Amino acid sequence: MYIRRAEIKHPEGLYAQSASKFVHTAMKYQSEIYIINEDEQINAKSILGLLASALNFGTKVALRAEGPDEKEAVNTLCTIIESCT
Repeated sequence: MYIRRAEIKHPEGLYAQSASKFVHTAMKYQSEIYIINEDEQINAKSILGLLASALNFGTKVALRAEGPDEKEAVNTLCTIIESCT
């Protein structure tokens, strides 16, 4: 299991285009990947779960993955979350 914290820095939060990019990237990995926001756990490969979670600018989350490519998956997805574009 690999966990890393990140802060959402996209001005619009993790919605629409940025959420789509995030999920599309997450689906490339074999590991099970979750975003943890307070006591909510969201499947990183679920666009509906991600959009319903309302992850706004400045929200601090943890990404947790378990599987053969867990470290690469979490680090790549943290880069997307922390990107302003």
